[in-house]
Amino acid sequence: MIKFNSLIALIISLILSSNLKAQITKGAISIGLDCGLGFQNKKISKDEFNSIQVTITKYKKTDFLLAPTIRYFVRNNVSIGASLGYNWKGSSIITVEKNGSFNDPIFPETSPSAFYSRSNGIGLTFLADYYIRLADNMYFVLGVNPGISSLVVKSHTNQVTYNSEGEILDMELYSSERMSAFTYSVGIQPSFMFFPAEKWALQFNIGNLVKLTHTSFKGNSYNTNEFQILGINTAGVGLSLHYFLR
Repeated sequence: MIKFNSLIALIISLILSSNLKAQITKGAISIGLDCGLGFQNKKISKDEFNSIQVTITKYKKTDFLLAPTIRYFVRNNVSIGASLGYNWKGSSIITVEKNGSFNDPIFPETSPSAFYSRSNGIGLTFLADYYIRLADNMYFVLGVNPGISSLVVKSHTNQVTYNSEGEILDMELYSSERMSAFTYSVGIQPSFMFFPAEKWALQFNIGNLVKLTHTSFKGNSYNTNEFQILGINTAGVGLSLHYFLR
């Protein structure tokens, strides 16, 4: 065990003491590939969809992203760029409309339902990053990433039967739908970039510090807004590979 720990310490020491000079200078251009996977699992007491007050009992979402990128360094340690790639999302929401209460087994004036959706499409993200050097070949990166996406959404809604404790007893298909949607988002994302070779870099992140997303559905007045804060019912990981052309 001591030898293993010594080996790990030696590897870390060699990485940090490497004489490789990173390409984070004015005029540099990089191309790359971003991969990301995110999860969200939370409970919300109340929210508003299409001006209808609802109670949400469970909310789960999974995101996957694969996108080529290009960046140009407008000055030392500052880059701008864009990515265009594929985005997949899956979510489930269980709601009780019109402020229904689980304490009443009859649910007067309520319409309990379970909503499931799967969406995929193309997204364009604009990138602005600031790099702080930690070593000759390692940087801390803070980025702002506004973006837009065009999605095809497939969804279905089930009518739900509950018991007096609010537990689901049965679900029956109520409706299914296919529609188009547009999303607009902006986030602040921290990450670490490491240069294993002079022109190659790996970038690691664990999601956004904060992110605001607005979704509008084509031909429908139904819109949603979502605000995420890292560490509160969310988890994510991202890996990017970069090649510096100059």
